[in-house]
Amino acid sequence: MNDIDERYTRGKIYKIVCNLTGEVYYGSTIEEIYEAVSKYKYKQEISAREIINRDNYYYELVENYSCNNTYELELKKKEYILNNKCINKNIPRRTKEETIELGNEIKKRNRIFKIVRKRLNIHIVLIKNLKQIIIQQMKKNLQKDKKKSKEYIEKYKEKTKEYYQKNKEKIKEYHQKNKEKIKEYQKIYREKNKEKAKEYQNIYRKKNLLP
Repeated sequence: MNDIDERYTRGKIYKIVCNLTGEVYYGSTIEEIYEAVSKYKYKQEISAREIINRDNYYYELVENYSCNNTYELELKKKEYILNNKCINKNIPRRTKEETIELGNEIKKRNRIFKIVRKRLNIHIVLIKNLKQIIIQQMKKNLQKDKKKSKEYIEKYKEKTKEYYQKNKEKIKEYHQKNKEKIKEYQKIYREKNKEKAKEYQNIYRKKNLLP
């Protein structure tokens, strides 16, 4: 208890915080914090490992605490655990009375966190369901738009056909009178759209696997 170990002049108190639930775990170390945190994946400290395994957390230094040995560093860690909301289950250097009191406090905290987790899971499910509803609605709207477009095209075809049948003679007469003008216009159009025509031909060949 009174031993002096110079390594403990580098003592640190840190905390790990879960971004999903807000749960906090307090730890102590004489190493770099990232080294201490990385070891929780293999340690028996379940409460810290639960946060780490969710893979959505951050850690930060709470206090640089220069002391003489592990006993003093653990007492400082105990002070943070008892005076702050956290999920630490293993309390260092605790008395029998503290153990009983802590057990009751942990049960109370666990009940609260269970409620928080349950509500969080409900929200996640609701968001997923809402996403599915939106996707389904978008698909329905797309199908409706396709149907409307198809109906419009069919109507346009019918009207065009009807117009042609009614004005067949006039259209032929117009073409005969303006034969040269139409040819000239077609020639100019082809020259202007030569590159586009090539591009459409290439796309058509690829789609239809033509050489």
